[in-house]
Amino acid sequence: MTDSSSTQSDETLSADQLSILYQSLTTLFSGTAAETLTAFCGKASARSLAVGEILMSEWETANDVYVLLGGRCGFYTQNAEQQLRLMETVDRPGELIGAQSLLEGRQFRSASVIALDTTTLAVLRGETFRKLLRNDKAAADRLSARTVRYALNKLGVLAAELAQQTELQNAPQAAVRQFPAGTTLYQAGQPAEHAWFLLAGEVALTRADSTLPSETIRAGLLFGQADVLAATPRREYATAVTAVEVLSVSAEVLRSCQQQGGRLGTILTALTSAHKLPQLGTVYRYMAQVDQQPCIVSDYTQPAGSRIRVRYFPHLPATVATREEPLTDTITLTAPDGSCLLVLTKSGAVIGLTVLREWDQLPSAMSLILRNASLADWQQRAFESTGDLLLENAASRTPAGAEIICACTNATASMLRSAARSATCVEDLTRLTGAGGICGGCRGRLPVFLGQMEVSLCRIQRAPLATGSIKVRLETVDETPLPQARAGQFVRVEALVDGAWIGRPYTLTDASPSAFELGVKLEQNGFFSNWLNNAAAGTLVRVLPPQGDVCPAADDPRPLLYIVAGIGVTPAMAAIRKLASSRNVHVLYSYRSADSAAYLDDLLSVADAGKITLTQHCTADRGRLDSQHVTECVAALGAAEVVVCGPGDFNRMVLSTLAGMPGMTLRADSFDHPQRGAGLQLMPGGWRKKDFKPDYPAGPPIPLKSKLPAAEQAAQFLREFEAECPGRCQVNDRIQQAQHELAETGVWNMTPEELGFAARIAWRNAERCVGRLYWKGLHLRDCRQLTEPALMAEALFDHLRFAWNGGDLRPAISVFSPGTRDVPGPRLWNPQLLRYAGYRLRSGKQMGDPAQNAVTEHIMRLGWEPAGTDFDLLPLVIQTAEHGPRMFELPADCRPEVRLSHPQQNWLLERGLKWYAIPAVADMALDAGGFMYRLIPFNGWYLNTEIAARNLTDTNRYNLLPELAERMGLDISSERTLWRDRSMLMLHEAVLHSFDRAGVKIADHHSVCHEFLEFCRNEQAVGREPNGKWMWLVPPFSSAATVLYQEPFRDRAFKPAYCMQKPVWESLAATTQAAQP
Repeated sequence: MTDSSSTQSDETLSADQLSILYQSLTTLFSGTAAETLTAFCGKASARSLAVGEILMSEWETANDVYVLLGGRCGFYTQNAEQQLRLMETVDRPGELIGAQSLLEGRQFRSASVIALDTTTLAVLRGETFRKLLRNDKAAADRLSARTVRYALNKLGVLAAELAQQTELQNAPQAAVRQFPAGTTLYQAGQPAEHAWFLLAGEVALTRADSTLPSETIRAGLLFGQADVLAATPRREYATAVTAVEVLSVSAEVLRSCQQQGGRLGTILTALTSAHKLPQLGTVYRYMAQVDQQPCIVSDYTQPAGSRIRVRYFPHLPATVATREEPLTDTITLTAPDGSCLLVLTKSGAVIGLTVLREWDQLPSAMSLILRNASLADWQQRAFESTGDLLLENAASRTPAGAEIICACTNATASMLRSAARSATCVEDLTRLTGAGGICGGCRGRLPVFLGQMEVSLCRIQRAPLATGSIKVRLETVDETPLPQARAGQFVRVEALVDGAWIGRPYTLTDASPSAFELGVKLEQNGFFSNWLNNAAAGTLVRVLPPQGDVCPAADDPRPLLYIVAGIGVTPAMAAIRKLASSRNVHVLYSYRSADSAAYLDDLLSVADAGKITLTQHCTADRGRLDSQHVTECVAALGAAEVVVCGPGDFNRMVLSTLAGMPGMTLRADSFDHPQRGAGLQLMPGGWRKKDFKPDYPAGPPIPLKSKLPAAEQAAQFLREFEAECPGRCQVNDRIQQAQHELAETGVWNMTPEELGFAARIAWRNAERCVGRLYWKGLHLRDCRQLTEPALMAEALFDHLRFAWNGGDLRPAISVFSPGTRDVPGPRLWNPQLLRYAGYRLRSGKQMGDPAQNAVTEHIMRLGWEPAGTDFDLLPLVIQTAEHGPRMFELPADCRPEVRLSHPQQNWLLERGLKWYAIPAVADMALDAGGFMYRLIPFNGWYLNTEIAARNLTDTNRYNLLPELAERMGLDISSERTLWRDRSMLMLHEAVLHSFDRAGVKIADHHSVCHEFLEFCRNEQAVGREPNGKWMWLVPPFSSAATVLYQEPFRDRAFKPAYCMQKPVWESLAATTQAAQP
């Protein structure tokens, strides 16, 4: 855009007007000769403007400069919200207008100028004015000083907080500069010597570890100040999105303002607060005014397109956040002191907030809005009761698959999440995993995995109970009644400790709609019991619904006997309070000493009133309770209902003593697990059963490198088949038949069921495979009857079609004839059914996958020509003893590929990278039953690291990391920039994103590691020791962040097994070379 003055007609100046013009120029150009200025004035012309007429517009390129001769002009700028704001009014004749835009380095006009009255101006040509400035340095310095004062005036209009700021007006070394779009104002790693106020335009700030802007700054706001105040190098890049105008502020001024406070100090504090808020999505930040109150506005634009506006008012202080979506049916929650309000949808999603004070939970509340997250009903009640959100930290929200949910069965979060896919209720989860089926302590947590969690919110009050134990009262926080509970049931109590919910189950000793009562033993190493003992009275906890059914019936006429030890007395207390008036209750109470016996005084009081019969057994005086004592206590009762509660050994002793007595109904509850259900993290090796010893009913499996005769291998295989698939054959007869065939031909004819078993067990034994959890689902395609290469090729194509399954890949194996001792079976040249070619052009340029150069060369000798791209799929080459090598092109429907794109790196799609969808291995053999099947292509589905961390990035493969890193703008000159890691992470994101977007099944390296631990547990559960090669099981990317990194495995390989074999084309090439003269 050019100066708008160039299109207007001018007039000749009068003598009085020339005098005003000359005086104005001599004031500025005091070092310029008078005759030069006189000549310059002689070339000037006059221009008249009507009211409202525009003299110049902000952002125009400057061609002319003006001197006011009469009238009045207003100087305007646009703020970040595109509103026109008046900066100042000029009405004194002789005022220069637009001169600063002609200084060296200036790019555009800094303001729009509009006539407020009928106005006359002198018009001077800009080119001549620039020459005068270049020749008169003092004039240029004076004009630059005016520019700084003008910029401060403009800043005061853009950010009212900064109007009349003496710190800035007297700031040394302040300078106003303009930069064209695309300019990098500073880079990460550079010294941070000053900050910038943005006067016009937009600046994008990009963290050093990212390629996308974390925020975009608009006019009126300060940026770059954090590193200046911290005296650290720049941690981000600042780039001009548009042409920009900035005012620099030195570190000295910033630190002074920070120490002294004042308006600029308030702005610095406000910006610090704004940057503490989570940044999910793109942020646009600027200064604005709402109801005459200055505020910092942060506009979040999320990937899905939704917008959230956050206004921070530094002086109040106050924060208002709203999701800009039309919603009418909302709920408003108010904290008790009225200083914090949350706006929710009916479903609980947080869509807005108003905070009228500094609130340490503001970042967490903003995270809820930005993540479109919800507050559960009990969290809403917690906020209205206490002003506390009770939110977990990010680490706790992450679904750590190795977290132990059930201490009795070692059931983990990942196991329960997997089981929940086919479960509709808690009983289903218990049936599938065993969790909640032994002590029941974790049962209250199981609804979480079904999305059915129910919680009561309570405050804790406590009182001493005995030495080493306390009485805890859980009081509801509001009028909401607690769930109905029966005597003897337990509840799980959880507290938010360091951002994570920690808890354990306790037996209820009393219950009402307004409160629960617990007896809690203070375990020496019990984290949660000691937390309860130390927490402030009134601290909030959440309580899961009552569980358990150990409560006896009120109408049973038999005597009711409780045999309890230590804190196991709590179920007895619950029963006494509910049943003492209707049942004949007896209690045998074993304790260490009277002062440590919980509820002893209560029991003595009830016994003295004749409501129960109490027998005490103090182990300090009488030794441990034994079978004799138990028998003596029970002998006089006859038929009775007995409830036993204590440590595991105590329970086992009592139960074994009473097991043979007639008329006894026995129940037991154990308190063996002081941390049961507390959410333990599975430690390395924690999945292993203690003192585990493998149990192989058919005998130890055959090691892969065993020299055992083929006949004995066949016998062992069939014994294993019979052990795992009982009743399928007469094993002795079948062994004899197999050994006879082996002696005759070198192979024996497996039944399809035996062959499928061999293939699946080979997958289960595959020490390099981390995906073995699904070994039972391998589908056998029996192709042993095929002998013609064309029919075999069609069978391979059908294999690909079956495996593809519309993107929901199915694991499959196609097994072809093993041949005989004299005639070898068929072989495939290709290492995989789908594989990209690799070759060099005559120029030496590498095309495609370098690892496939050798096989591609041999296939090209058969007449195949690649298309000349990096991703040419090889044709299949089948070789038989009768027909030699035969080549077959892949049909169009057998070439499923996925183009790679990235949700943020848009250029990646244009790069044209892709990978085939089905990993069908074709160069391995199946060693089973004493001989080899040489052609057995099999597939599962890809793991993301196979593509992103190996195929596309290994230096002997596509080696794409340097190219991708440079496209991301990363510095590859030093390893310390971690450019390899950052570009590889981007590629992993792209692979997962692309396969998911294409609807093609793929595993990620974290989930598959959790699945492998489940496979290991399954193996030990049936007596097999899982084996594996650590360097193959642990993924090649983010290895230390996966659960397998610290897991040791025995590196042993057994038969049946998939094993490597020498490529058949190598043998053919060697034979051909030897035959040449």
